[in-house]
Amino acid sequence: MQQLEQINLRPIKNAIGAEEPEEGYEFPMFGTEKMPKDSIVALMAEQNYKEDPFYLIKITDEEKEAVNDEKDKWGTQVEKGQMHLQGHFFQRRVDWQFELIIGKKAIFFRESVVWPQVILEAKKNIYTMENKEYAKIAMAIDNTLAYTPY
Repeated sequence: MQQLEQINLRPIKNAIGAEEPEEGYEFPMFGTEKMPKDSIVALMAEQNYKEDPFYLIKITDEEKEAVNDEKDKWGTQVEKGQMHLQGHFFQRRVDWQFELIIGKKAIFFRESVVWPQVILEAKKNIYTMENKEYAKIAMAIDNTLAYTPY
């Protein structure tokens, strides 16, 4: 049986400039709830974590089983029979502003979601995130990274 080791991570405030959530804030547990069409979720970034710790994606289709092997234009592959979701990525503009990229559909997996219900304010095609929302997502990512196989 694998043991988990807790590692010390840098404080979010110093790492990304966001305020920490209020004391006593409980991070939601998720993974089994439905992720409906048109909801926005955060996926942990694999590269450039210090610059952008997560990607945002707007779900366009509910979770489904792949009929064939498939690869999206971003390079993600799904095999026949694998459960997956599809959506469109947001591109970060400046600070807490994002723009939806409509042209390329993305495939992603439920297991890669680190925050299931991202709250953005929309004005035309520009979406803005509050500082506290950003901090909650970033801290959820750090909580995910806090346990690593021994």
